[in-house]
Formats: sequence, structure tokens, C-alpha cells
Amino acid sequence: MRGPRSFFGCAGDDDRTVFVVGGHDLEKNALKSVWAYDVAKDNWTQLPDMTKERDECEGLFHDGKFHVINGYPTNMHGQFHQSIKVFDTSARKWSESNSVLLETTNTP
Repeated sequence: MRGPRSFFGCAGDDDRTVFVVGGHDLEKNALKSVWAYDVAKDNWTQLPDMTKERDECEGLFHDGKFHVINGYPTNMHGQFHQSIKVFDTSARKWSESNSVLLETTNTP
């Protein structure tokens, strides 16, 4: 993976690949780049960028696809956008998710 980054999203799949997305660089510029790390091969691969940068986003795998949740661009520091982008690892394409973001609470 090129260059340092902080506050990125990441998640691993069932094939021992870790996906790293967004975050920010040393100058606190939000990033839209995406990298995959193959644990078995000890190898980084750059994937297609997201359409917009996302700092402090979260990543998870669901239904075999990598989901990037929330985050914000450089010029809107700390103002999170509630949205989900989905990366289809087979097709190597991004799409917008129409899923509703749900908040969960712990109740006694």
C-alpha cells in the first residue's frame, strides 16, 4: 500500500484478503483509494477508487461484498454522510447501496 493513512475503514473476507479504504493522509486530506492485502501471498493490490473520498469510514463484508459506511470528505471534516458504497469484488465495481442505516441500542 502506498503512503501512510489514518482513520481508514477495513474488513477481511473469507479468502484471507484484507480491504483498506479511505481514511486520510499526513496532511489530513481524505482519501478515496482502496487497497487489498492478500495475507497468504503477502501482497498489496490497488483496487478501483471510490467516487468520493471518505475519512473515518467503516468497512465490512456482507453477502460477499465489501461495504463502506459513512465517512466525510476533506472539506466537511467531522460532518458524517450517512451512506453506503458497495464494492463487488468479482466485478471490481462500485455501487450505491439503498440499505437503511440502522442504529442499535442496548436495552436492559
